[in-house]
Amino acid sequence: MNPALKIIAISSLFFLHFAKAYHGKAMIVRGQAERISTQEPSEKKETIKVGTRIFQGDSIETAAGGFVKIVMTDRNIINISENSKVIIKKYENDHKNLIKNVELSLESGKVRTDVKEKYDGEKNKFIIKTPVIIAGVRGTDFIVKHDRANFISEVLVVHGNVDVETLKDSNPSGLVQAVKAGQIYKVKPSSIQEKPTNIPEELLKSEVDKDIDNVVKDKEKKNTDSKPLNTKQTE
Repeated sequence: MNPALKIIAISSLFFLHFAKAYHGKAMIVRGQAERISTQEPSEKKETIKVGTRIFQGDSIETAAGGFVKIVMTDRNIINISENSKVIIKKYENDHKNLIKNVELSLESGKVRTDVKEKYDGEKNKFIIKTPVIIAGVRGTDFIVKHDRANFISEVLVVHGNVDVETLKDSNPSGLVQAVKAGQIYKVKPSSIQEKPTNIPEELLKSEVDKDIDNVVKDKEKKNTDSKPLNTKQTE
């Protein structure tokens, strides 16, 4: 084969391989939300729409009134609420080699994850980091919030269990607190932390209803649109 043609062929295969290496898609979008690719030198910004592909290294930012539901290729679900910033630091899902590692960074706002995959917490991990905690799960439905102004993080567990480790000077402290279903754990900038407490029923209902409301409004919008969005993309 002509050397020039060989280089073109290899380059094409390389491009096609990585062009398909996305990890999720935006399935519900309300309000203003942006995807910022941190893998590119220019940190390209893209307005998120239904069907927008999500890659490892992406930063997702929502404005006031914004909401994004992302369904990952492994069926894990990530719901990002308004005024939030979440970075997909790592997303490894290689079933062939039994490698499953996820790391999300919540810099501000609120993220709710419904983890369908199972993680052992050792070789395979699913963690969400804020500036003050690391929340690790094995498979559960939970909410993480971070108040950047007051430097306070909260973990609310809807189903399952979450191990929360506090950070000291941005490093793991070794102090891990188990948070069970129906509990809330608030971490403040203090050396002494309170124990998890039961989530007040009205608070849990409020948090869950917000996510349900976004889904319901999305369905209502689809039913009233005269021309449905075409989200079909070439794989």
